[in-house]
Amino acid sequence: MGPYEQIITIMREQGAAKNPPMLQIGEMTSATTCRVGEIEIESDDYLIAQHLTDHEIELDIKSNEAIEADTNTTSGHNHKLLDIKTTKSKVKIYGALKKGDVVLVQRMSDELYVIIERLVEL
Repeated sequence: MGPYEQIITIMREQGAAKNPPMLQIGEMTSATTCRVGEIEIESDDYLIAQHLTDHEIELDIKSNEAIEADTNTTSGHNHKLLDIKTTKSKVKIYGALKKGDVVLVQRMSDELYVIIERLVEL
């Protein structure tokens, strides 16, 4: 490598050190692989935001107002529920990425990416 190439290499390295990598748009090629530009990243090469996975959460529900619910019977009556309360109820969230989803990706290093969000068109 000549002296000019060495200078250019040093300039590129210093520029990269001071400028964080840009956000990129990727596409899930399967439930566990993602294509970002020409690079195919596998699940062991990225971290993913929890809300983009299937997961359970616990929550408390409390309502002091009446809730009315129609029944599916031929009489068509309804029921009124008062003072509903539940503690640490488990709810399953189905948020897993699938093939074809467009995602926002941040490159953290040569070996690690972070999938931040699923992108949709309005």
